Amino acid sequence: MRLYRVSIKKMHQHPEYGRFVEKMSELNAKHPDYGGGMNGALVRHHTDPKTVKAIVAEKMSSDRDIVVEEVTIESLEASHVGYRELVERYFLPYDEYPEIE
Repeated sequence: MRLYRVSIKKMHQHPEYGRFVEKMSELNAKHPDYGGGMNGALVRHHTDPKTVKAIVAEKMSSDRDIVVEEVTIESLEASHVGYRELVERYFLPYDEYPEIE
């Protein structure tokens, strides 16, 4: 399995924000505050970032504003530090993530 942070540019102001939230819900995405705003959340998936982006943008007019970043041990110390607790408590105890462990 791989863990990705998926976000949408402009968040709530994005014209297709509703579709983004629906797709993230379908993918069982998790936000670090366990229910807050969905500008970015973690998605567990077995495919590559390009495929995850295509899945999220499936019913959207374009995938340009969707950003998919793989979560790694290095990114948890830098750009994904806000997701560290969520990863440690929610994801790591229940599955294996080679890029994190």
